[in-house]
Amino acid sequence: MIQQAEQVASERELLAELAVRNLHIVVGSQSNVAIGRLPTDVLLAGLVQNEAARLHPVLIALFLYQPETATAVPAALRQLTEVQQISLKLFYTAAVLLQQIHGDQLRQHLPNQRPLPDLFAASFGLDGTGVPQVQLQQLSAHHRESSGVKANWLDSYHYAADRLLTRLAKEAAWAA
Repeated sequence: MIQQAEQVASERELLAELAVRNLHIVVGSQSNVAIGRLPTDVLLAGLVQNEAARLHPVLIALFLYQPETATAVPAALRQLTEVQQISLKLFYTAAVLLQQIHGDQLRQHLPNQRPLPDLFAASFGLDGTGVPQVQLQQLSAHHRESSGVKANWLDSYHYAADRLLTRLAKEAAWAA
């Protein structure tokens, strides 16, 4: 049963929450915006619900940067429509696969990172034992079919991970 949030978080609130979580990969995010903290499930649901398509792949970066956010996925799903639920599951599964693909780089910058649990791959016909890059391609094809949007989802997935990795590398260089 869907428990729609009474009020969907605004783009400004979402960007401010990402900044508070030190995830500065979206143009326009500001760390000086004083807005109340959003619970993680509301943040996840808000990123899916927001009309700004540029925010949707941020889910991948968030899951890669803070894998503990995976625990809020069930609560976020309860706030979403069926179509939005599929979208969140697709982006989450992409993050799981990208974590496998970029594991060495992620561990270099985030040494205490824990693996994301595979929650939804089977629902997209992925068995979890194949080559992550091939499975990511299969997932992107499923994303294209289920969303009806003829975007290059594979590049969108990689772009989100690459933005995060670039940001982490820059922060490491600044700290050195």
